[in-house]
Amino acid sequence: MFEYQLSQYAIISQHTYSKDGVFSKLVYQTSIPSLFAIPVPVIEQIQNGSWQKIETKTLKDLLAHRIITSSSTDERKQVLSSINKSSHSISHRIFVLMPTSLCNMECSYCGQSTCPLRYHGNISENVDQRILTAIMNANVTDVEVRWFGGEPMMAYQHIIESSARYIAAARQSRTHYKSIMTSNGSLMTIKRLQELYQRAALRMITVTVDGYRDYHNRSRCMRNGRPTYDYIMEWMQKSLAIMEQMPKLTIAIRVNITTTNACSITHFIDDLARRHLNNPHFILQLIPVYNWGHDNTQIQLDNTSLDRNMCQWIEQAIAKGIQINILPNTKKRFCMRSDKPPS
Repeated sequence: MFEYQLSQYAIISQHTYSKDGVFSKLVYQTSIPSLFAIPVPVIEQIQNGSWQKIETKTLKDLLAHRIITSSSTDERKQVLSSINKSSHSISHRIFVLMPTSLCNMECSYCGQSTCPLRYHGNISENVDQRILTAIMNANVTDVEVRWFGGEPMMAYQHIIESSARYIAAARQSRTHYKSIMTSNGSLMTIKRLQELYQRAALRMITVTVDGYRDYHNRSRCMRNGRPTYDYIMEWMQKSLAIMEQMPKLTIAIRVNITTTNACSITHFIDDLARRHLNNPHFILQLIPVYNWGHDNTQIQLDNTSLDRNMCQWIEQAIAKGIQINILPNTKKRFCMRSDKPPS
Protein backbone atom coordinates (compact mmCIF):
# COMPACT_ATOMS: atom_id res chain seq x y z
CA MET A 1 0.00 0.00 0.00
CA PHE A 2 1.45 3.33 -1.10
CA GLU A 3 1.41 6.24 1.30
CA TYR A 4 0.27 9.58 -0.02
CA GLN A 5 0.04 13.13 1.25
CA LEU A 6 -1.67 16.35 0.29
CA SER A 7 0.63 18.37 -1.95
CA GLN A 8 2.34 21.26 -0.17
CA TYR A 9 1.35 23.36 -3.20
CA ALA A 10 -2.38 22.55 -2.93
CA ILE A 11 -4.69 24.97 -1.11
CA ILE A 12 -8.15 23.81 -0.01
CA SER A 13 -10.92 26.40 0.26
CA GLN A 14 -12.52 27.03 3.64
CA HIS A 15 -15.97 27.30 2.08
CA THR A 16 -18.15 24.58 0.58
CA TYR A 17 -19.91 24.98 -2.77
CA SER A 18 -22.77 23.04 -4.32
CA LYS A 19 -23.82 22.24 -7.88
CA ASP A 20 -26.54 19.80 -8.93
CA GLY A 21 -26.74 18.53 -5.36
CA VAL A 22 -23.02 17.74 -5.09
CA PHE A 23 -21.14 19.55 -2.31
CA SER A 24 -17.51 20.31 -3.08
CA LYS A 25 -14.55 22.32 -1.94
CA LEU A 26 -12.21 24.15 -4.28
CA VAL A 27 -8.58 23.05 -4.45
CA TYR A 28 -6.04 25.36 -6.07
CA GLN A 29 -2.86 23.63 -7.19
CA THR A 30 -0.42 26.54 -7.22
CA SER A 31 2.44 24.80 -9.03
CA ILE A 32 0.46 24.03 -12.22
CA PRO A 33 -1.60 26.32 -11.62
CA SER A 34 -5.16 24.96 -11.80
CA LEU A 35 -8.39 25.10 -9.82
CA PHE A 36 -10.44 21.97 -9.09
CA ALA A 37 -13.81 21.26 -7.43
CA ILE A 38 -13.53 18.08 -5.33
CA PRO A 39 -16.44 16.45 -3.48
CA VAL A 40 -16.38 17.02 0.27
CA PRO A 41 -16.19 13.28 1.15
CA VAL A 42 -12.99 12.96 -0.94
CA ILE A 43 -11.53 16.07 0.72
CA GLU A 44 -12.21 14.55 4.12
CA GLN A 45 -10.59 11.25 3.08
CA ILE A 46 -7.50 13.17 1.90
CA GLN A 47 -7.27 15.17 5.12
CA ASN A 48 -7.73 12.04 7.25
CA GLY A 49 -5.25 10.01 5.20
CA SER A 50 -7.96 7.41 4.42
CA TRP A 51 -6.41 6.49 1.08
CA GLN A 52 -7.97 3.00 0.98
CA LYS A 53 -11.45 4.58 0.93
CA ILE A 54 -10.75 6.62 -2.21
CA GLU A 55 -11.79 4.96 -5.48
CA THR A 56 -8.88 3.90 -7.71
CA LYS A 57 -9.89 6.20 -10.59
CA THR A 58 -10.28 9.18 -8.24
CA LEU A 59 -6.90 8.44 -6.68
CA LYS A 60 -5.25 8.37 -10.11
CA ASP A 61 -6.89 11.70 -11.00
CA LEU A 62 -5.69 13.28 -7.76
CA LEU A 63 -2.15 12.10 -8.49
CA ALA A 64 -2.29 13.21 -12.13
CA HIS A 65 -3.32 16.73 -11.11
CA ARG A 66 -0.72 16.79 -8.29
CA ILE A 67 -3.33 17.40 -5.61
CA ILE A 68 -1.82 14.51 -3.72
CA THR A 69 1.62 13.03 -4.08
CA SER A 70 3.61 10.06 -2.91
CA SER A 71 5.01 10.64 0.58
CA SER A 72 8.48 9.89 -0.80
CA THR A 73 8.29 12.58 -3.49
CA ASP A 74 10.47 15.67 -3.07
CA GLU A 75 7.98 18.20 -4.44
CA ARG A 76 10.31 21.17 -4.15
CA LYS A 77 12.93 19.36 -6.22
CA GLN A 78 10.24 18.35 -8.72
CA VAL A 79 9.02 21.95 -9.15
CA LEU A 80 12.55 23.36 -9.44
CA SER A 81 13.38 20.71 -12.03
CA SER A 82 10.30 21.69 -14.04
CA ILE A 83 11.26 25.38 -13.88
CA ASN A 84 14.82 24.59 -14.92
CA LYS A 85 13.64 22.44 -17.82
CA SER A 86 11.23 25.11 -19.11
CA SER A 87 13.85 27.85 -18.80
CA HIS A 88 16.15 25.96 -21.17
CA SER A 89 13.43 25.06 -23.66
CA ILE A 90 13.35 27.13 -26.84
CA SER A 91 10.05 25.77 -28.15
CA HIS A 92 8.22 28.87 -26.94
CA ARG A 93 9.99 32.21 -27.39
CA ILE A 94 8.84 35.56 -26.02
CA PHE A 95 10.30 38.90 -27.11
CA VAL A 96 9.50 42.17 -25.32
CA LEU A 97 10.03 45.01 -27.76
CA MET A 98 10.10 48.73 -26.99
CA PRO A 99 9.90 50.40 -30.43
CA THR A 100 9.89 53.84 -28.84
CA SER A 101 10.55 55.33 -25.42
CA LEU A 102 8.25 58.25 -26.17
CA CYS A 103 4.98 58.59 -24.25
CA ASN A 104 2.21 61.14 -24.66
CA MET A 105 1.15 60.83 -21.03
CA GLU A 106 2.76 62.00 -17.81
CA CYS A 107 1.34 59.69 -15.13
CA SER A 108 1.81 60.78 -11.54
CA TYR A 109 3.22 57.43 -10.36
CA CYS A 110 5.29 56.45 -13.41
CA GLY A 111 8.97 55.75 -12.82
CA GLN A 112 9.98 55.82 -16.48
CA SER A 113 11.75 58.76 -18.01
CA THR A 114 10.88 59.45 -21.62
CA CYS A 115 13.24 60.49 -24.36
CA PRO A 116 12.84 60.63 -28.15
CA LEU A 117 14.35 57.22 -28.96
CA ARG A 118 13.02 54.93 -31.66
CA TYR A 119 14.23 51.80 -33.40
CA HIS A 120 16.23 52.76 -36.44
CA GLY A 121 19.05 51.54 -38.67
CA ASN A 122 21.12 48.67 -37.31
CA ILE A 123 19.10 48.31 -34.11
CA SER A 124 15.88 47.68 -36.00
CA GLU A 125 17.59 45.26 -38.38
CA ASN A 126 19.25 43.35 -35.52
CA VAL A 127 15.98 43.02 -33.60
CA ASP A 128 14.17 41.81 -36.71
CA GLN A 129 16.92 39.31 -37.48
CA ARG A 130 16.84 37.88 -33.96
CA ILE A 131 13.07 37.35 -34.08
CA LEU A 132 13.08 35.99 -37.64
CA THR A 133 15.86 33.54 -36.69
CA ALA A 134 13.73 32.27 -33.80
CA ILE A 135 10.66 31.93 -36.02
CA MET A 136 12.58 29.93 -38.61
CA ASN A 137 14.22 27.66 -36.01
CA ALA A 138 12.84 24.14 -36.45
CA ASN A 139 12.85 23.63 -32.66
CA VAL A 140 10.64 26.66 -32.05
CA THR A 141 6.88 26.10 -32.19
CA ASP A 142 5.54 29.40 -30.80
CA VAL A 143 6.77 32.99 -30.94
CA GLU A 144 5.14 35.82 -29.03
CA VAL A 145 6.06 39.49 -29.39
CA ARG A 146 5.06 41.90 -26.62
CA TRP A 147 4.91 45.54 -27.69
CA PHE A 148 5.81 47.84 -24.83
CA GLY A 149 6.84 51.46 -24.30
CA GLY A 150 6.86 54.40 -23.65
CA GLU A 151 3.63 54.29 -25.53
CA PRO A 152 4.04 51.69 -28.32
CA MET A 153 1.23 53.23 -30.39
CA MET A 154 3.56 56.20 -31.01
CA ALA A 155 5.51 53.75 -33.20
CA TYR A 156 2.37 52.34 -34.82
CA GLN A 157 3.71 52.22 -38.39
CA HIS A 158 6.87 50.46 -37.26
CA ILE A 159 4.77 47.81 -35.47
CA ILE A 160 2.70 47.18 -38.61
CA GLU A 161 5.78 46.95 -40.87
CA SER A 162 7.78 44.69 -38.55
CA SER A 163 4.78 42.46 -37.91
CA ALA A 164 4.36 41.88 -41.65
CA ARG A 165 7.87 40.39 -41.76
CA TYR A 166 7.33 38.24 -38.67
CA ILE A 167 3.96 36.90 -39.85
CA ALA A 168 5.28 36.10 -43.34
CA ALA A 169 8.15 34.11 -41.81
CA ALA A 170 5.80 32.33 -39.40
CA ARG A 171 3.56 31.24 -42.27
CA GLN A 172 6.56 29.92 -44.15
CA SER A 173 7.90 27.95 -41.17
CA ARG A 174 4.45 27.05 -39.79
CA THR A 175 5.34 28.62 -36.46
CA HIS A 176 2.49 29.87 -34.31
CA TYR A 177 2.87 33.64 -33.97
CA LYS A 178 0.95 36.23 -31.96
CA SER A 179 1.53 39.60 -30.36
CA ILE A 180 0.25 41.41 -27.30
CA MET A 181 0.50 45.08 -26.34
CA THR A 182 0.52 47.28 -23.25
CA SER A 183 -0.93 50.70 -24.06
CA ASN A 184 -2.44 53.78 -22.46
CA GLY A 185 -5.23 53.54 -25.06
CA SER A 186 -5.21 57.24 -25.97
CA LEU A 187 -4.09 56.68 -29.58
CA MET A 188 -6.24 53.65 -30.36
CA THR A 189 -9.06 53.77 -32.90
CA ILE A 190 -11.40 51.06 -34.13
CA LYS A 191 -9.61 51.02 -37.48
CA ARG A 192 -6.22 50.63 -35.82
CA LEU A 193 -7.53 47.90 -33.54
CA GLN A 194 -8.74 45.95 -36.58
CA GLU A 195 -5.44 46.50 -38.41
CA LEU A 196 -3.42 45.32 -35.41
CA TYR A 197 -5.56 42.21 -35.11
CA GLN A 198 -5.28 41.37 -38.81
CA ARG A 199 -1.80 42.65 -39.69
CA ALA A 200 0.09 42.28 -36.39
CA ALA A 201 -1.68 39.17 -35.01
CA LEU A 202 -2.61 41.17 -31.90
CA ARG A 203 -4.41 38.83 -29.55
CA MET A 204 -4.35 40.81 -26.31
CA ILE A 205 -4.07 44.47 -25.43
CA THR A 206 -3.79 45.76 -21.87
CA VAL A 207 -5.18 49.28 -21.46
CA THR A 208 -4.74 51.20 -18.22
CA VAL A 209 -7.77 53.11 -16.93
CA ASP A 210 -7.16 54.43 -13.43
CA GLY A 211 -10.59 54.51 -11.90
CA TYR A 212 -13.65 56.55 -12.73
CA ARG A 213 -13.52 59.61 -15.00
CA ASP A 214 -12.04 62.47 -12.95
CA TYR A 215 -9.69 60.21 -11.02
CA HIS A 216 -8.28 58.70 -14.21
CA ASN A 217 -7.89 62.10 -15.86
CA ARG A 218 -5.94 63.41 -12.88
CA SER A 219 -3.54 60.51 -12.40
CA ARG A 220 -2.96 59.77 -16.10
CA CYS A 221 -2.35 63.24 -17.42
CA MET A 222 -1.78 63.91 -21.12
CA ARG A 223 1.19 66.14 -21.77
CA ASN A 224 -1.11 68.59 -23.56
CA GLY A 225 -3.69 68.47 -20.76
CA ARG A 226 -6.36 66.61 -22.76
CA PRO A 227 -8.54 64.23 -20.68
CA THR A 228 -8.75 60.67 -22.02
CA TYR A 229 -11.22 58.70 -19.91
CA ASP A 230 -14.25 59.06 -22.17
CA TYR A 231 -12.22 58.61 -25.35
CA ILE A 232 -10.72 55.32 -24.11
CA MET A 233 -13.98 53.98 -22.75
CA GLU A 234 -15.86 54.90 -25.94
CA TRP A 235 -13.52 53.10 -28.36
CA MET A 236 -13.64 50.02 -26.14
CA GLN A 237 -17.44 50.19 -26.10
CA LYS A 238 -17.56 50.64 -29.89
CA SER A 239 -15.28 47.63 -30.34
CA LEU A 240 -18.11 45.38 -29.13
CA ALA A 241 -19.82 45.86 -32.50
CA ILE A 242 -16.88 44.26 -34.37
CA MET A 243 -15.72 41.63 -31.89
CA GLU A 244 -17.12 38.85 -34.07
CA GLN A 245 -14.45 39.89 -36.60
CA MET A 246 -11.78 39.55 -33.90
CA PRO A 247 -12.79 36.36 -32.06
CA LYS A 248 -9.36 35.75 -30.48
CA LEU A 249 -8.88 39.25 -29.08
CA THR A 250 -8.86 39.99 -25.35
CA ILE A 251 -8.87 43.53 -23.98
CA ALA A 252 -7.55 43.69 -20.43
CA ILE A 253 -8.55 46.80 -18.51
CA ARG A 254 -5.87 47.46 -15.92
CA VAL A 255 -6.48 49.73 -12.94
CA ASN A 256 -3.44 50.86 -10.94
CA ILE A 257 -4.89 51.16 -7.43
CA THR A 258 -3.70 54.11 -5.30
CA THR A 259 -4.93 55.97 -2.23
CA THR A 260 -6.12 58.63 -4.67
CA ASN A 261 -8.41 56.55 -6.88
CA ALA A 262 -9.48 53.69 -4.59
CA CYS A 263 -12.72 55.47 -3.68
CA SER A 264 -13.73 55.56 -7.38
CA ILE A 265 -13.37 51.85 -8.21
CA THR A 266 -16.97 50.94 -7.37
CA HIS A 267 -18.20 53.71 -9.70
CA PHE A 268 -15.77 52.51 -12.36
CA ILE A 269 -17.03 48.92 -12.16
CA ASP A 270 -20.59 50.22 -12.50
CA ASP A 271 -19.52 52.19 -15.58
CA LEU A 272 -17.96 49.09 -17.16
CA ALA A 273 -21.29 47.29 -16.76
CA ARG A 274 -23.28 50.27 -18.12
CA ARG A 275 -21.09 50.24 -21.21
CA HIS A 276 -21.66 46.46 -21.62
CA LEU A 277 -17.99 45.69 -21.08
CA ASN A 278 -19.07 42.71 -19.00
CA ASN A 279 -18.28 40.80 -22.16
CA PRO A 280 -16.10 37.66 -22.57
CA HIS A 281 -13.57 39.67 -24.63
CA PHE A 282 -12.85 42.00 -21.67
CA ILE A 283 -11.14 41.28 -18.38
CA LEU A 284 -10.61 43.58 -15.40
CA GLN A 285 -7.23 43.67 -13.66
CA LEU A 286 -6.96 45.47 -10.31
CA ILE A 287 -3.25 46.09 -9.63
CA PRO A 288 -2.00 47.89 -6.49
CA VAL A 289 0.69 50.48 -7.24
CA TYR A 290 4.03 49.66 -5.66
CA ASN A 291 7.59 50.97 -5.95
CA TRP A 292 8.45 50.54 -9.63
CA GLY A 293 12.10 51.43 -9.16
CA HIS A 294 11.13 54.64 -7.37
CA ASP A 295 9.23 55.67 -4.25
CA ASN A 296 5.43 55.35 -4.45
CA THR A 297 4.87 54.73 -0.74
CA GLN A 298 2.82 57.92 -0.32
CA ILE A 299 0.08 56.63 -2.63
CA GLN A 300 0.06 52.93 -1.68
CA LEU A 301 -2.95 51.54 0.17
CA ASP A 302 -2.13 49.81 3.44
CA ASN A 303 -2.58 46.03 3.28
CA THR A 304 -5.65 45.93 5.52
CA SER A 305 -7.55 48.50 3.47
CA LEU A 306 -6.41 46.92 0.22
CA ASP A 307 -7.56 43.44 1.23
CA ARG A 308 -10.95 44.68 2.44
CA ASN A 309 -11.57 46.78 -0.67
CA MET A 310 -10.28 44.13 -3.06
CA CYS A 311 -12.81 41.59 -1.75
CA GLN A 312 -15.64 44.09 -2.23
CA TRP A 313 -14.50 45.03 -5.75
CA ILE A 314 -14.15 41.41 -6.82
CA GLU A 315 -17.62 40.55 -5.48
CA GLN A 316 -19.09 43.60 -7.25
CA ALA A 317 -17.39 42.74 -10.56
CA ILE A 318 -18.58 39.14 -10.42
CA ALA A 319 -22.14 40.28 -9.60
CA LYS A 320 -22.02 42.56 -12.67
CA GLY A 321 -20.82 39.72 -14.90
CA ILE A 322 -17.39 41.29 -15.40
CA GLN A 323 -14.47 38.93 -15.88
CA ILE A 324 -11.75 39.53 -13.33
CA ASN A 325 -8.40 37.91 -12.59
CA ILE A 326 -8.54 36.19 -9.21
CA LEU A 327 -6.09 33.29 -9.50
CA PRO A 328 -3.23 32.77 -12.00
CA ASN A 329 -4.13 30.11 -14.59
CA THR A 330 -0.81 29.89 -16.43
CA LYS A 331 2.72 29.26 -15.25
CA LYS A 332 5.25 32.06 -15.47
CA ARG A 333 7.97 31.45 -18.00
CA PHE A 334 11.52 31.99 -16.88
CA CYS A 335 14.37 33.46 -18.89
CA MET A 336 16.81 31.06 -20.46
CA ARG A 337 20.04 30.76 -18.55
CA SER A 338 22.94 30.35 -20.89
CA ASP A 339 26.35 31.85 -21.58
CA LYS A 340 25.42 32.09 -25.22
CA PRO A 341 22.44 33.99 -26.66
CA PRO A 342 19.71 31.65 -27.98
CA SER A 343 19.62 31.14 -31.75
